Amino acid sequence: MVNKGRHFTMDRAMQASPPLRIVVSDIARANLELRSVSITDVERALRKGAVERVDEKTGHFVYRLDDDLGSIRVVAQKQGDSMIVLTAVRPEELQNA
Repeated sequence: MVNKGRHFTMDRAMQASPPLRIVVSDIARANLELRSVSITDVERALRKGAVERVDEKTGHFVYRLDDDLGSIRVVAQKQGDSMIVLTAVRPEELQNA
């Protein structure tokens, strides 16, 4: 009798990556609140956005997210499986400054 069971293999691309842990300090929260950026906006940018640049000196990442809900730039630092949010800004605010 032939075994008709299904056999699956998983390559590296198919394996689930560990969940991204996002850490926002109280100081970063205060800065976000001043700029009218919600934690939800920050999480969306970190999960769906593209890395715009990496500061070689500090190791800080700048994530960019441009979508129907608006633009946002998030500055974060990777530490293990966590992203530590330093600040976030909407590009429109920079143009008005």
